[in-house]
Amino acid sequence: MEIKLQNTVGSLSAGGLQKKQSREPVAGGSLSTPIGGVSSQTSLLLSEIKQRLLSEPSIDEAKVARIAGLVQSGSYQIDPQRAAEKLIAMELMLPEFS
Repeated sequence: MEIKLQNTVGSLSAGGLQKKQSREPVAGGSLSTPIGGVSSQTSLLLSEIKQRLLSEPSIDEAKVARIAGLVQSGSYQIDPQRAAEKLIAMELMLPEFS
């Protein structure tokens, strides 16, 4: 099976996926972390993530029930191309901790 990845920020190489690394500070932020705490940049990112999560719609129970029925009947089809692209997109959204 061949999976072609498009519209990703990273690139594939023999060593695997390479993330595009950004070490630029957020406006007004700093790349340094105070001893014993988190940086203002990390705090700002966590605050933004919290706001995004709170604004997300609730679970679509009808969709969950429909998909569960398809899985139970054995007729749920997985698109490996789409699954791979979604996994990579999620990985690229994660903050980098060093």
